[in-house]
Amino acid sequence: MLKNLRMLSKYEENFKTKKFYFEAIFLDLTDRTEAHPQIRFTRTETKEKLMKKIGQEIGLGEQQVVWELPLDGFDLDSYFSSNWFHSIIDSYQKEKEELETSKNSYIDEKINFFDYFKKRLEIYDICQPSNHVKYFEGTVRKKYLDVLRKVINPIL
Repeated sequence: MLKNLRMLSKYEENFKTKKFYFEAIFLDLTDRTEAHPQIRFTRTETKEKLMKKIGQEIGLGEQQVVWELPLDGFDLDSYFSSNWFHSIIDSYQKEKEELETSKNSYIDEKINFFDYFKKRLEIYDICQPSNHVKYFEGTVRKKYLDVLRKVINPIL
């Protein structure tokens, strides 16, 4: 991810689509509620120790993502307009508004995808969708965020 995102140039064709596609994979993989739009992508086995650790942290096991656009493209408008939230969020109006504001700020590039990711974690910690609780149970949140930040910090 880092290599491909660092290699992206704001001046290249389809820059915004590529950037949001790569970030969408991360957001999809890290959403334990399985409510974020699922993104088609390819996985491959990895031997690299750091990538294995990251894969285990985000639920890929010993696989890693092949960070390339799919051949049939990625519809950015459809992605932006799709529902990104678990249905439980509808029962928490204040939190839903916060999450929608965060999503829109991310789409408008006022905040980065990691800031949106952290807000989503914060809101889901309050609303407690069952899969979110299940998959994050026993996770040391600070350590989890520190590992992810360390890996993606060069592209933020």
